[in-house]
Amino acid sequence: MTLGMKKAALRSTLLVTVVSMLIGLVACSDDDEGPDVAGSCREACTTSSFQSSRVDEQSNETNCFCNGGTGNVSDQTCQDLCNKIGRPKASTFNQGVGGNKDACQCSP
Repeated sequence: MTLGMKKAALRSTLLVTVVSMLIGLVACSDDDEGPDVAGSCREACTTSSFQSSRVDEQSNETNCFCNGGTGNVSDQTCQDLCNKIGRPKASTFNQGVGGNKDACQCSP
């Protein structure tokens, strides 16, 4: 094998390696997935001293309802949730009786 043939073989091997790595990187990419709305809602609720959560997604809004506790969803916790899921307009509210805010509404 001549030096020129060795260089050509090395270039081919390097090219195949680089292309394989790029294909692997694209295949493992999470870019196509949206935000984890259910997980983010659950985190907001447990941070606010509730035991469970439920999400209601509509085309114009996302509602996160917290249940199983007497906590309070703060305005900041709601805003953080809404920012995380890509709907930055945040509003806390009470879904039931009592004075505690136990829900968060996010909209574009």
